[in-house]
Amino acid sequence: MKRTLLFFSIVFAVCACADSEVTDTTTAKGEESALPEDAKDDSFRKPTEHGELKFGLTNQGELTADERFHTWTFTLTGGANVTLRVETFGDKNLDTVMYLYRRDPGAETWGSYMKRNDDHEQNVWSQLDLHLDAGEYRVLVKGYKTKLRGSFGVKAECAGTGCPTTGDAPDVELPASTSMTAECFERINKVVTSEVVGGSGFSIMYETDAESLTGVERKAVELYKQYLDDIGCCWDEMDFEGHELDVGVQQTEDGAIAVVDYVGGDETTITFLFDGQENLLLLHHDEQSPTVDTFCGEDGAPFFETFGNEDCIGRWLDYMPHSSDDAGEVSGTVRFDELPGNDELPKLVRAAVETYEKATGVAHDTDIAFEFVSWEADFGTGAEVTLSADGAATLSYTMGNSDFDSLWIFMVTEDGSQRFLCQDD
Repeated sequence: MKRTLLFFSIVFAVCACADSEVTDTTTAKGEESALPEDAKDDSFRKPTEHGELKFGLTNQGELTADERFHTWTFTLTGGANVTLRVETFGDKNLDTVMYLYRRDPGAETWGSYMKRNDDHEQNVWSQLDLHLDAGEYRVLVKGYKTKLRGSFGVKAECAGTGCPTTGDAPDVELPASTSMTAECFERINKVVTSEVVGGSGFSIMYETDAESLTGVERKAVELYKQYLDDIGCCWDEMDFEGHELDVGVQQTEDGAIAVVDYVGGDETTITFLFDGQENLLLLHHDEQSPTVDTFCGEDGAPFFETFGNEDCIGRWLDYMPHSSDDAGEVSGTVRFDELPGNDELPKLVRAAVETYEKATGVAHDTDIAFEFVSWEADFGTGAEVTLSADGAATLSYTMGNSDFDSLWIFMVTEDGSQRFLCQDD
């Protein structure tokens, strides 16, 4: 079964213009929000800094209430023609403004912007076409109005001797798989259930674009090719106009989940899970008979016998990563003997209470306190339930999706014992 992924395939392009051109900011749209006081000295305090701008790839950002200014930096070693363009994802009316800065040699701050663009050729996206000299540069993107919200992408093109160089392929090797011990699952669960703090999404041609990738994106792409080579599958046959791959990464507080998929292929989606030190912990190959391998560097007694439900594990990975900004909470108490007549409880709370009763043997007329948290995920709504009752063990995690296509229950009791139950309806 092929999994469909959301990727932010947004283009950011730039051509050649004159220096230091300032555009009138008062139009039929009204005055631009959050302009600097003197309309020029605009470092825009405390932006969301994304680090190095990746040329040829989509650099993803999102305008939110807390993140209204987004920046990327790049360095040219000589003259180059640079193209920078911003487009929105899903909302063609998301009006962005782009600013370009150049830091003077030896300076600690960026100072004033050297170039700005609002509506490129009467379109709401921003675009700059420049010839730039050697130096350090910063790109800043903001909404034209403070209230604007939505995802956008920045893609940069560069031609000339001064363009940023790309690094060599990382020295990655697919390690031998190990057992899913309790310690291994704890490390994996920590990555999957911690809050999402960032991400990226783009399409690449492996032969020409892979060397532009860094970090877990590059590791995932190289491991993807190595895995297919190791199982004797597909790579050479996948060359219908080159190896075009979709790459998506969710960064969580404790690691990253990277998904690589061959565009137009079937059963070619592979998920890689890395810890905070970019060590590979899990590989999930989504196919008719899915493959799950773990790489925790240890062997021992399997955590549970049913972890082999590979399709269920794949769905678990899809639904769990989330941001607390998207979460909604419901709490209350319920008794097991009241479940038949209570149709207002979320389905997962009902399932959790039923499992809790079987696992702990709590009396049917005991008040069970529940905390239910749900969030939007790529394929629906994920959820987590915490249950407790006087004199009974605590079920600390119950997870699944609101459509109840699948249910995952990861239970940690007060005595430290752990169980993971999985059912796939």
